[in-house]
Amino acid sequence: MKIVRYSEDDFSSICSIFARIYVRNPLLRNVEYFKWQFLRQPYNYEGLYTLWLLKEDDLICGFYGWVPVKINANGKMKNGCEPLIWWVNAKHKFHGLQLLNRIRNENEICLYQNCSEESQKIFRKMKFSVFSLPRCVTILNRKKAKEVFHNYDITQIRDFERGDKVFDLFVVDRFTQAENSSLQKYQNIHFHLCYTTEYLNWRYVDIPFHSYKIIKNESVGWIVYRLEKIIGSDTYILKIMEVNICQGKIGVFLQSLIRHLNNEKIIMVDFFCSAQELLDEFATVGFEIIKQHTGTQIPKWYRPINRSRDLVSSIDMLKMNSVRWSQPSSWYITLGNSDIDREWD
Repeated sequence: MKIVRYSEDDFSSICSIFARIYVRNPLLRNVEYFKWQFLRQPYNYEGLYTLWLLKEDDLICGFYGWVPVKINANGKMKNGCEPLIWWVNAKHKFHGLQLLNRIRNENEICLYQNCSEESQKIFRKMKFSVFSLPRCVTILNRKKAKEVFHNYDITQIRDFERGDKVFDLFVVDRFTQAENSSLQKYQNIHFHLCYTTEYLNWRYVDIPFHSYKIIKNESVGWIVYRLEKIIGSDTYILKIMEVNICQGKIGVFLQSLIRHLNNEKIIMVDFFCSAQELLDEFATVGFEIIKQHTGTQIPKWYRPINRSRDLVSSIDMLKMNSVRWSQPSSWYITLGNSDIDREWD
C-alpha cells in the first residue's frame, strides 16, 4: 500500500470511482473542471495535482483532494488548505487516516466544508472544531413565496426591511485588486481566507460551468452572488456567496443590489456565514438567522442536493496550539468555500 500523487494516467480509473460515489457531482468527471479544481489553483506553487491516491499495486483504493489556500490568522499569514474529497474503500478504511495526516502535516490550518456524518465523527474524536454553518434568509415577495413553498412553513422567515437609500453599483467581469480591508475592520473576525485577486478570479470567474456575478461600489465594497431558479417555478433565489462590505453598510448595499436586479421573480435571499458580527448585521435588516437546520421546515431550494440538512464545517488548528481561536464565530466562512451547485438547464 502506498500514497502517490495523482497523474493524468489515473483519470479514467478515478472517474470510474467518482461515478459511483459522487453521483450528484458529475462535474468532477469533466476534464476541464477537474484541472480547475485540482491543478490550476493560485497557491499551487508545485504545479502538481493536489490529489493524493492510495494505491495497492495499480489499483486506486482511496484518495484525498484539496485546495491550497492562504489564511489570515489574527493578522498573520498562514499556509492552509481546504480539503475537498476524501474516500477509502471498505477493505482499506484504516488507511484513511494516513491520507488525512498527510494533509495535516503539510498545513498549519485545515478548513473542512460540507462534512459527511462519518467525517464529523472522526473530526470530533480528533478534537477539531465541528459546527453547522449558520444561514441568513429573508423574503422579498411573501405572496409568491407562499405559492411556491406551499408545502412548507415559512412563517419564521422574516421580510427584508427595504429602505430608500441606495448606493451606485456596477458589475465587473473580473477582480482587479485584492480588497480584504472590510473584513479586517470587523473587531471579532480574526480568521478568513486571503481573498487575493488571483484566488477570487480562480474561484468565481475562471470556474467552468458556473455563472457568478460580481457587483461593486468603489467606496463600500463588493458582493459575489448568483441567481438560482427554483425547480418547478419561474422564480429565483438570490444566493449571496461572498460579502466584503464596510461595517454598517450591508443593508443599503443589499437594497441597492435588489433595485439593480429589478426582478420581481427573485423572491428570497440567502447567505451562509459563520461570522457572528456579520450575522448580527444581516439580522438588523430582516434576515432570519438559522443556526440548526436539521429537523426544521427549510425549503429545499438547492439542486440537485437537498440542503435542508445542516451544512457542517470543521476547523483543524491543533498544529498551531490555538484551540481557543477555532470558534466559528471568529471566522469568516461562507458557502462560497464549498458551493457545488451546477447549471445543467
